[in-house]
Amino acid sequence: MAELSMWLDGYNDIYSDFDARALPRRRISEDFMHELEAAYRRREEHTDCLTLQIPAGARIEADEKLITARLNSHFTLEYELSLALLKQKTNKNILFFCSSLLIMATNILISARESTPGNISSLRILLEPAGWFFFWNSLEYFIYERQSDLHKKTFWYKLAGWKILFRSY
Repeated sequence: MAELSMWLDGYNDIYSDFDARALPRRRISEDFMHELEAAYRRREEHTDCLTLQIPAGARIEADEKLITARLNSHFTLEYELSLALLKQKTNKNILFFCSSLLIMATNILISARESTPGNISSLRILLEPAGWFFFWNSLEYFIYERQSDLHKKTFWYKLAGWKILFRSY
């Protein structure tokens, strides 16, 4: 079992400084998440355990159970949100791609007709750039951006399955 270990000064390092709610409802600190993600990306081996090192005098086991539950629910929620966002963006860009093909096919049909009225022929001026716009935007997502979204989804999926432990230092 490979673990990722982080040293903390206290439990408050996990939570946002601006959130005064009780432990089970407090917002996870963006700094903590940024450091966790950076440490995860630097790891070369598979990790399935997060060990949070806290000074021996500052540990409270009852709080650790609440924090573990809060982190697990946060990781699971972020995974579900990233999965939903990935599906939404993918579906939107599939729709963009299909729309681009439909628009370009319509444009070709208008061009192919020899006896088209002037106002329909001028519609080509709008259809051609619109078709290419939808086409290239959808391809940009699938070629460049989707990979980043997949990495985020995978990151949250792995974190949601991690065991969280506390140790003294």
